[in-house]
Amino acid sequence: MNDRTPTSIERINELWGIHVHHGRDATGDERCLAFAVGRRHLEIEDHDGLQFRVGVSFGHNPFTPEMATGFVPPPVLPGRFVFGLHLIANKGHQLTIYDEWMDAREAGVCEDPEQALVLACSIVDSMPDERYLMYVRESPDDKGPLKTSDLQLLEDFEVVHGEAF
Repeated sequence: MNDRTPTSIERINELWGIHVHHGRDATGDERCLAFAVGRRHLEIEDHDGLQFRVGVSFGHNPFTPEMATGFVPPPVLPGRFVFGLHLIANKGHQLTIYDEWMDAREAGVCEDPEQALVLACSIVDSMPDERYLMYVRESPDDKGPLKTSDLQLLEDFEVVHGEAF
């Protein structure tokens, strides 16, 4: 991680709070600790260079079995920490989160953000193209192709609110 990474992660925490736990046992310091950006992307033709990607976060587990389930139930997993899969989008060097929780993975015994970043990169890099495409397409008619980019590190981007696009 370079000097911009902590700033970008804090911006993610500020804008979305994706790892904040709102249950009765919340301590108030729950947050995202690491974030990996997928190299693969689907270019959205009618949106002037918009690219959809998969991002993988690591942080405190915001979901508990006691939480009420709504229209789409949260991914309830055991453990203090989890990996979250998110639909992210970028235009050039600006990045935003579109879908805060598409899926989640158990973190197991991992509690170190540096180790978690390596694992988060592995999650996004090892995903088969068909699965990746399922996460990033706007409609079932979007067949791709998936393209790859040299922009793959969080510090390659400026984290912005989606309305900036």
